[in-house]
Amino acid sequence: MPNSCNSITKNLCIALLVCSCASTPQYQPESSLIGKLFAKNGEETIALNLSLHSNLDNDIIQIKKPFYGNVFRAKIDRKNNKIIEMQTNYGTKEFDREIQGAVMLEIIKIFYQCLNLSNQQQNWNNASLKASCLASPDKISITLTSNTWQVSGFLKR
Repeated sequence: MPNSCNSITKNLCIALLVCSCASTPQYQPESSLIGKLFAKNGEETIALNLSLHSNLDNDIIQIKKPFYGNVFRAKIDRKNNKIIEMQTNYGTKEFDREIQGAVMLEIIKIFYQCLNLSNQQQNWNNASLKASCLASPDKISITLTSNTWQVSGFLKR
């Protein structure tokens, strides 16, 4: 008798699990890209993790430092490439918010142009920022250089 109760309970749990997973709707398809960044300011090098989560309406770019958490998080409207929400948690008190926002917007524009490249290299130069991007079918390599920092890394497609 106890064996039949256990098997009935086990079968009921399996059926419940299958039904609950089968009935979960996926409202928005989402894609993710992950990568690594290395930021250098001449004295120290910081390893960072980069992730891009895309859905139909917006993208979320997150830069995380291991054992520290989010260093930068931006939510971007995909239709007009505008920053909806931006959070920084690492050494941003010295910077003017308007200048930081303008530089971040320029970096995000370059980032999206790099994502749209296929099997080619492109360079950008302006007064405050130099950028280089090399795209291949499986990886995107990015290098950003400002007056004080050099950031280089890659994203896996």
